[in-house]
Amino acid sequence: MDNWHIDPDQTLASVNAEIPDINGRINKLLRGLCNKRFSRFSPDEFYLCITTGTGLPWTLPLAVKMLQEEPLLEAIAHPGDLFAAVLSVDNSYWHDNPEMHLAMAKVVENALEQAQEMGGARPLDEILGDDLMAAIMQFHEGLKQQ
Repeated sequence: MDNWHIDPDQTLASVNAEIPDINGRINKLLRGLCNKRFSRFSPDEFYLCITTGTGLPWTLPLAVKMLQEEPLLEAIAHPGDLFAAVLSVDNSYWHDNPEMHLAMAKVVENALEQAQEMGGARPLDEILGDDLMAAIMQFHEGLKQQ
């Protein structure tokens, strides 16, 4: 399977994605997504899948494509939360998927440029927040170690 070119008409059910057993409410939300086409997923649904590790071979590339267009997209709580969730995926994923790693590295560059333009002379951690800056640093540091 080509990890970058995902058929957006597929569903979690059609790709046999495993739904993790986390808790009742989250499982209910994830099961509700099983037959929904990836092309109809909202940013918050991608966020839910990525933070729970659900269907990463399919949901992560599609989330990265979203972030290429709008790196600081708000999914559930604040601008950049989907970006932070994607950055927080285990480094082994990025190591095993170099094309995705390169695409995400470009998203990081674009996000930093956008933040700098928005914030002027303010420090980046003040503009992006501590959590997002920590996720960016973790992404870069983890890849250096591989």
